[in-house]
Amino acid sequence: MLAASLEQFELIEKPKSKELKDKKVWIDLSLNEITLLKDFGITNLDHMKLQNSNYPMYFEQPNFTGIVLFLLSLNEGKIKKERAYLYFDKSKLITVNCSEKLQSALGNFKEKAVSNPPIEKLVVYVLNEIIEQNGNILEQIEDLTEYIEEHVAKVKELKVDELFALKRTSLQINKILWHTRELLFELKVDKVHFFNANVEKLELEALYNSLLYFIDLNSTLQQILTDSLTVFHAIVSNKINATIRRLTVITIILTIVSTVSMFPNTIATIFGVPYFPLEANKAIDILGIMLLPWQIVLILLFLSSILPGAIIYLWWRNISKGRA
Repeated sequence: MLAASLEQFELIEKPKSKELKDKKVWIDLSLNEITLLKDFGITNLDHMKLQNSNYPMYFEQPNFTGIVLFLLSLNEGKIKKERAYLYFDKSKLITVNCSEKLQSALGNFKEKAVSNPPIEKLVVYVLNEIIEQNGNILEQIEDLTEYIEEHVAKVKELKVDELFALKRTSLQINKILWHTRELLFELKVDKVHFFNANVEKLELEALYNSLLYFIDLNSTLQQILTDSLTVFHAIVSNKINATIRRLTVITIILTIVSTVSMFPNTIATIFGVPYFPLEANKAIDILGIMLLPWQIVLILLFLSSILPGAIIYLWWRNISKGRA
């Protein structure tokens, strides 16, 4: 447990929850110390309402207001979410999993000589730190998106599973950002109990605009990823079509060869029968022309080789003209 007195805004040594109950303090608990919330009037049932939420939200009780936020981190293109909780009333702020935020606030406020800060200022400070941290994740996604955009044409170098993972991550971040926007809007229009928006009006407005920028940036990155995926599919489709065209040409060539050679093979097979009825040295009268059997074979072989090729050529030319 960490605790800081708001009057001097400095750390309290060896804080004990029962001694801090009636003091004006900022208390931070680790995730393992959540059971200590009951010492400050926050029941386990109250905490479960926030713990079961998948997105940023707030809820109000007669003696406090609770907020749950999400700390985002990126690991190999996949998003990791950790919950951070804020409970506050007019004199006390209790956070869970925000020790770094408390310590950074101590240093920040000390430099600015801020003492006895209002609860609203502390809540906005934590919100700002978390939103900025989540915004840094978008910068990492932007770098990865730029890499994908540069290599989308190089199909072999592009890992499609990483592209899909990045797109899913962007969608998850988008949901969290929009729910955070709704939470900030409720704070900004002074609808949250124990929070006076007028105390930090300018800071809330600046934080709200910053969040809108992150939402727009994320939407732009989503569109780039979608376009990259479309381009990738088009490139793969074109490569497949080019391969099919090559295979079609090869098939046509093989068909022509087999068709042209089919007729000579048939004629050669017929005249190659051992007991063929025609005599080799006896001429045959064909349309008034005397031809020996071997001459007839040569003529038939020639015609059977040329005619199919000519027929196929004329057929292909007609198809080509039709396509043009």
